[in-house]
Amino acid sequence: MCVTGNDAGGAEEPIRLRIGTWNVREGVPVDPDADVRGQVVELVRDHRIDVLALQEVPYRDDSSSDLLDTLTRRTRLVFTGVQPLSPRALPGAGRSGVALASRFPLHDVTGTVLPNPGLAADGLVCFDKGLVSAAARVGGHRVTLTSAHLFPFHIFRRRAEEDEFRHVWERFAKEIGSRPERPIVAGDFNTPHRELVTGLLDTELASAFHLDGRGEDILVGAGFRTLSCEIVPNFSDHPLWVVELALLRGGPPDGGMECRGRGTGYATRTEVRDKRSHRWPPSR
Repeated sequence: MCVTGNDAGGAEEPIRLRIGTWNVREGVPVDPDADVRGQVVELVRDHRIDVLALQEVPYRDDSSSDLLDTLTRRTRLVFTGVQPLSPRALPGAGRSGVALASRFPLHDVTGTVLPNPGLAADGLVCFDKGLVSAAARVGGHRVTLTSAHLFPFHIFRRRAEEDEFRHVWERFAKEIGSRPERPIVAGDFNTPHRELVTGLLDTELASAFHLDGRGEDILVGAGFRTLSCEIVPNFSDHPLWVVELALLRGGPPDGGMECRGRGTGYATRTEVRDKRSHRWPPSR
């Protein structure tokens, strides 16, 4: 058991928060026999997820979602924030976007569509990407949550750090920087270069994971310490990333820890608005 203070005698236990981020591939499994909704419910329950950040969520044209309905009916994640973004890339009617699912009430929910760079190659076009953010109260503390999905520049044989795309990262950083109180930014960044956004912020953010070359991540601000993390295979072509955080009274971000690959999990989100550039291009 983790406790605060120098010893366990009379010490107060820290508030723990379990966050996940998951690109669910529009609810279309790699294995056509997989039970998507069953896995979603099972993983959220087994990993005791408090907040889930989702990308490539399948939406109907009216912005409702069977996947989110399943979460709110069958798990404790009964509060949601939604942001449909684009037509679905995989077969099926409707749209695709980002979402937050939380066991804590969500306030000040905002959605943002990022500037589309308009890339195309080999018959593919660049669909809209963006984020959804919200505030929640956890143990009496205000926490800001974000689920984000950035553009897959590599698919178009381009690099996310090219100067041509700086305006995309500036807009992303502006949204995140506007609400700096205890931020958690979870999502599919489609690049290992976190400095593309963190280098544009006055607010400090650090990865909860120590794994190079990955696209997905959970970034945390001051006031959190990473206790554990897992990478969980599932029906999607993206693993579920799960981190357990301790909510602290203050201090710099923990800077992450080594992860173990295994199990199952879910996600989180933050809210956003304004900040300033420090350097460009970022170090490679």
